[in-house]
Amino acid sequence: MVLLNIIFISAELPYPANSGGRIYTWERLKQLKRNNNSICLYTLVENNEFVDFDKLNLVCESVNVYNRKKSYIKALLNIRKPYPVVSRFVREMYFDIKRRIENYNIDLIIIDIPEMLINCPYDNTVNKVVTQHNIEYKLFKDISKNSRNIFKKIIYFFEYIKMKKFEKFFYKNNIIQGCTFISSKELQEFRVMFPKIKSACIPQGYNLDSNIYTESFIKNDRKNNMIFTGKMDYEPNVQAVKWFCKDILPIIEKRIHNIKFYIVGKNPTKEVKNLQQDNNVIVTGKVRDMKNYFDKTNLCVIPLLSGGGVKIKLFEALGNGKIVVATSKGVEGTIFMNNEHLMVRDHSDEFAQACIDALNTPENYNDMVNSALSIIENNYNWNTIGKCYNDFLKNLNNNRSSVKVI
Repeated sequence: MVLLNIIFISAELPYPANSGGRIYTWERLKQLKRNNNSICLYTLVENNEFVDFDKLNLVCESVNVYNRKKSYIKALLNIRKPYPVVSRFVREMYFDIKRRIENYNIDLIIIDIPEMLINCPYDNTVNKVVTQHNIEYKLFKDISKNSRNIFKKIIYFFEYIKMKKFEKFFYKNNIIQGCTFISSKELQEFRVMFPKIKSACIPQGYNLDSNIYTESFIKNDRKNNMIFTGKMDYEPNVQAVKWFCKDILPIIEKRIHNIKFYIVGKNPTKEVKNLQQDNNVIVTGKVRDMKNYFDKTNLCVIPLLSGGGVKIKLFEALGNGKIVVATSKGVEGTIFMNNEHLMVRDHSDEFAQACIDALNTPENYNDMVNSALSIIENNYNWNTIGKCYNDFLKNLNNNRSSVKVI
């Protein structure tokens, strides 16, 4: 028996799940299917992107794809809406969703990031839930604040202003009935601003390999290697590796010779590629299997200065038995504790010293690695998270609030 008929509006293909956002979306879709919900997926794709309909149709009843049209000129001329919103509007998607609402009994619409609100019809009484991977406008503000490029600083500041107005319009006017957050910190901030909207924390999850506890975490042939993972055209990741290479890595190199720092992730920008001028920095681009690179090192660094939500890179690193040194921003919204599950350092010299200690004596961190694995196993299992997600959506649908039609 079908529990809920759901329209799911996604900003990008959820499969292949090869980035943090895609992993989070794909795992939630699988949990929705596992709990007998029927899902009609509407998703944007990049030009010439391969769509694995066979895999998607195992989870979704129907899959509808639309090309994202990135018009920078059109976005610059739009003084009201931010570029990430304008560039994601697809008229055909909007009217296809509208027709489905009119012709089928739809229980719920999930809009997977606020930027996709522009593609959701609101002249109906269907409950609508927004997934907040981050508080988007705060993300733009952080990027602006931490950018050393004056042009980017200005652009992202204006995007912050426009995105803040765009989001608040929907939340203040009773158009959205529910919101879910990855980060517990961002959930609490949202509840203060919009207490009438039903909200819940649905954290990022990670299913540990069944053999993880039988592996030897610390190996001497990895001692001088470090790794950073992520989508390398995402501005917070670009800022992170630039700060690490400019302000932290030189301190480490004075104390430890033959260092190698692997920057692993797809779509590296020119700024990121330029970091590879020294032999000790390796920019890989897209890789087939991330585990091959985790196996090269004992230490993962997460030197994020901006960004929101909870980072899958944190779970991947800890879930692969790595020692982790991160900034406060890198662990934000989780229950991992400084010096118990990982090391949190926000200043370049302290960050560097933590890396030096971990590289020189990795065997001292076995207890820390095991403690982090226990936290993941007990608190971030996807089946447990999936039950919470389904319960939240079911309760929201059973207690239908007043839906505003505009």
